[in-house]
Amino acid sequence: MILVVFILLFFCGLCMVYLGQSLKRPTIQGPILIVTAHPDDECMFFSPVILSLLKWDIPVDLLCLSSGNYYGVGRTRRNELRRSVSILGIRHHRLVCDKKLPDNPRKIWPAERVQMYVCKAVRKWHSKTIISFDISGVSGHSNHCQIHSALAEMPRGVPGMFVYCLKTYKPLFKYCTPLIVLLAFCLEHEHVFCVPFTGTLTPHKAMLQHRSQLLWFRYLYMVFASYMYINVLFPLNTMER
Repeated sequence: MILVVFILLFFCGLCMVYLGQSLKRPTIQGPILIVTAHPDDECMFFSPVILSLLKWDIPVDLLCLSSGNYYGVGRTRRNELRRSVSILGIRHHRLVCDKKLPDNPRKIWPAERVQMYVCKAVRKWHSKTIISFDISGVSGHSNHCQIHSALAEMPRGVPGMFVYCLKTYKPLFKYCTPLIVLLAFCLEHEHVFCVPFTGTLTPHKAMLQHRSQLLWFRYLYMVFASYMYINVLFPLNTMER
């Protein structure tokens, strides 16, 4: 019975959010640059906004700042990212292999190094908007948080940079999708993006390409995590710069 209520809440909430956003074009300007720390971040956390923007023919590119080589499988993860990007429909992507940006939560990423790669991608792909992590980094991984810090410190003079952050929620909301869907619909509808109905399983298909990362708890994540179905963004405002 509880499971039935859970499923009904999820689909009712998702329908409300989808109907609320399906008739209006997103105000976020493209091309869009998604900035992530590791292969699989793009589908674990950003699938809803990627698929929503692509539905409106807004081009989306990806800059991944490490190969995810913490356990020595960087080459494998590079190939997995290529397949995931293809499934999601991302236009261009670049995976950075830089010894100063290792996949390691105990290492500090130099902000100027992150900024350099972001600026190169913006110029190359003519990006108008950047989307990345907020200060909590969704999962709390230090590499995620350091990307946010680097973006927050970027000079104001960099052309064409509107920055949006993916909102981090407490575990109750993070892993109880019906609650976050209803909360997002009620309180934060302006920058809410949900997976289009025609692509409901696309994030899961993309995630399955990252086979080297598919431990048992990742399957639970694919089912229960709100970030597989809905994203809430907020602008990186002047108070954070």
